[in-house]
Amino acid sequence: MRTQIEELQAKTGRNGLEEKQAWQRSLPVLSRLLDQAKMQHFHVHIPEEHSMILEYPLPGSPYWCDAVLLGQGSTRPAAVILELKHWDTEGDEPMLREGHILHRGRDTLHPSNQVRGYMDHCRLFHSAVMDDKAEIRGCTLFTKSTKLKPYKGPPYGNLVGEIPVFDPTSYESPDGFLAYVAGILKTPNPSFAKSFATGKYRQSKNFVRQMAQAVKDSSKRPFVLMDEQR
Repeated sequence: MRTQIEELQAKTGRNGLEEKQAWQRSLPVLSRLLDQAKMQHFHVHIPEEHSMILEYPLPGSPYWCDAVLLGQGSTRPAAVILELKHWDTEGDEPMLREGHILHRGRDTLHPSNQVRGYMDHCRLFHSAVMDDKAEIRGCTLFTKSTKLKPYKGPPYGNLVGEIPVFDPTSYESPDGFLAYVAGILKTPNPSFAKSFATGKYRQSKNFVRQMAQAVKDSSKRPFVLMDEQR
């Protein structure tokens, strides 16, 4: 019987040691978080149910979300996209651009900017999100105790205000990860969860019109950029 990590390797085709170690370090932390009493009704077995999806392939895209939590919000279905990072941030520094940070001496995409791309893609092109007018939220979950000041300070105020970052020291605080998720997902929604998990890429009927407008107006943004593209 294959382990969860072996299942993910088979699913994604990512068999490298670095990727395996990232899963080994991050997934137990996520599992313990979702095992908290307030999260019990979302902690289900994978993949027979879809209240949580690991390594979710975005429809019509080569990119994968580390994890997606699915359920019912206050007034409509909702999804929370999680980006898991087991990073050592010692020496990391902010950069002038909001979407980038200096990580290990390299110009790196800020993790919350990475999540923003996934959220934009779902809002614009995901069939289940469009059909159900679902709420799409997201956050970055650092799975080791680390210094987050460079990731939260200027110029990232607006970015992390929309897509917060959490580390183990703040998971259970009043404004931590557990409270954040509980504030979005109120109850399970099996039908939406299933439609999201099996959702398709859908191009808006207005897409060609938007492209035409973009030729005339450079402020229009008909394409969603993700990961390195951002």
